[in-house]
Amino acid sequence: MANREMLAQGDPLLVRACLRTDVKCSLHHANGEPYYLLEDPLNGKFYRLGLREWCLVRELDGKRVLRDCVQRSQPHVGPQDSEVIERDAVALVRWLVQVQLVTLDNRATHPIYESASATRQAPKPLFNPLFLKIPLFNPDRMLKRCLPYLCWSISPIAFVVWIAVCLYACFEILGQWDRFVSSATTILAPHNWLWLFVVWCVLKAVHELYHGLICKKYGGEVPRCGIIMILFSPIAFVDVTSSWRFRSKWHRIYTAAGGMYIELFVASVAAIVWARTGHPLLAQTCQNIVLMASLSTLFCNANFLMRFDGYYILTDLLGIQNLYTKGQQYLRYLNRRYLLALPVQSPLQRQARPGLMRCYAFAALIWRWCFYVGILVAASVMFRGAGLALAVLAAVTWWGLPALKYLRYVLFGNEDESPSIFRFGTVVAVSLLIVILIFQLPWPGGVTAVGVVQYDPLTVYRVKSSGFVEEVHVQSGDLVHPGQVLATLRNLETELELAEIDLEIEESKVKSRILHQDYDVVAFQVETKKRESLQRQRKELQQQVDDLAVVATVRGRVIGRNLQSLVGQFLKSGAVLMSIGDESRKQIHLSIAQKDVGFFEEQIDKRPLVRIKGRSQPLRHAVLVRVDPRASRSLASPALAAPHGGPLAVAVDGNPKESGSGELETLQPRFSGVLLVPPERAQCLNAGELAHARMLAEGDTIGQRLLGVFRRWLSRQTQLSTG
Repeated sequence: MANREMLAQGDPLLVRACLRTDVKCSLHHANGEPYYLLEDPLNGKFYRLGLREWCLVRELDGKRVLRDCVQRSQPHVGPQDSEVIERDAVALVRWLVQVQLVTLDNRATHPIYESASATRQAPKPLFNPLFLKIPLFNPDRMLKRCLPYLCWSISPIAFVVWIAVCLYACFEILGQWDRFVSSATTILAPHNWLWLFVVWCVLKAVHELYHGLICKKYGGEVPRCGIIMILFSPIAFVDVTSSWRFRSKWHRIYTAAGGMYIELFVASVAAIVWARTGHPLLAQTCQNIVLMASLSTLFCNANFLMRFDGYYILTDLLGIQNLYTKGQQYLRYLNRRYLLALPVQSPLQRQARPGLMRCYAFAALIWRWCFYVGILVAASVMFRGAGLALAVLAAVTWWGLPALKYLRYVLFGNEDESPSIFRFGTVVAVSLLIVILIFQLPWPGGVTAVGVVQYDPLTVYRVKSSGFVEEVHVQSGDLVHPGQVLATLRNLETELELAEIDLEIEESKVKSRILHQDYDVVAFQVETKKRESLQRQRKELQQQVDDLAVVATVRGRVIGRNLQSLVGQFLKSGAVLMSIGDESRKQIHLSIAQKDVGFFEEQIDKRPLVRIKGRSQPLRHAVLVRVDPRASRSLASPALAAPHGGPLAVAVDGNPKESGSGELETLQPRFSGVLLVPPERAQCLNAGELAHARMLAEGDTIGQRLLGVFRRWLSRQTQLSTG
């Protein structure tokens, strides 16, 4: 269509184009390849042209037609470059018109240039309450005055000091890591918000100050500065676009890294002060500075997926200018080529490292979507009802209006392009079908918890009466029945006391008969009460003697370690002797991670897939009967601990200096659950065996599962923001 318009309304190669006289041009090199940098002082923008494009642009003097300029530019092209063909020349001039670098004397007769001229004024972005850019003033003169006083801080010697201070700060933090982590848990507490805000504002002001100082050091200008409000949080900015004219890429990298350079230095100094001070308020302030100046710098400014400091550092290191723009052009190409069936060429066709650019394009797209969704969720949560309204307005601005504009383009096209409605409808229909299938197909995954086989219940036999173990009648693993004697103890002192009481009772009986014959009623009654007291004491002593014989009360297997070694030992009352478990009654006690407990609670009375460690066949028919609502660090069994061959990382709880040992506990609180094993299956299991229970989501679809994950994440963010 464009070719037909060109033929019908004139030859676009007959125009006379003139490069603006105020445009500054300079030769640069990147990775050994020359290029020309065009600076537009009127709009404060920079553009990069390859050698062959520059050979054409330099001929645009407004006196010759474009066809003559193309012919004159050919001798200036090196042997390794291809000739500038006429179609490329028209496209180049059209772009130069769009960015206002050239003027045309007869562009009105050519629609291809008219459309470029009409679109050269980019529309102002729509108002978005979550992203506000507020220019303030021109800081160039202020930075020029500050530079002599602060130039020492950006010198090579200062950089060596910076490295030493940062390394020493890391050493101090690692040396007191437990204290640092424990005190960092209160950083988001409401009483600390004001301090965080003050620290944030000061750090960002210093951050942008050093961007400007380094830019001025190498001869650049800083024409403006201001504030960007992201979610009503202020972020300072300075315009150091003039650093693009620096011939050394290391000067450009240093300018981009200047803010992170000074923030990390401030964080290091604060870390050293934090490690040395004992004042609570000063320590808290220093820790705020450490976290804000290090984490925010590394995760925000150093993030190369957004056009912040890390992005410009990466592009200079790779020698790929406008990496983000080229990635966006590639995504638009995919949309127009495969979604709208337009005959377009890939913008990466003549680019070096096209694979890297493709990966960056998709990574930046995914990050941008996650960032926008995170901002909307944070706004809707933080500001209650007003935040929800702001989130809706921002969503309309970001996605709603561009979607309407895109749909209008698909349906009606423009004067140069006619998208394929059939291709677009087919792709949309297939996408909707995939979404429907996602909400229909069952969820193939599940959640796994570790556990250990235990008796239900495990009967523990303790010594009821202190004594020396005279004989152990069973061994570990023996099958015993109710009433069977397990062990016999002996306590000569108790037996002697019993014999003495028997003698006293007999003496009391004789004395009572004599008193009865003498009709001494009062003395008889006193003696009777004394004998009753002796009989009660005898009954207690007899029970203690009887308890010296430990008798089984249930049927099951004996569980104990080195039982025969107990013979001859003195055991106090309450000491554990052995245990007995019923082989037909066993349970699997699960240890469930916090992130999975919600899923397990929804699967009560369902049967998971259980595998016992060391066994090839899975255990079937086990039923999840209970999930405890409270988390704990205690272990259901020592067999689950990593030092004993289990899967869970543990730490020692207690004071080893006092007790010499401590109980094992998990690093993070975990929930417990119980699997009931059928009697016929329980007899095949051994107590203490490790198990892995995989709970499948019966009845859940892939879409429901993903939606549930998002809802739980949103619920956690809401609780954190409102808590």
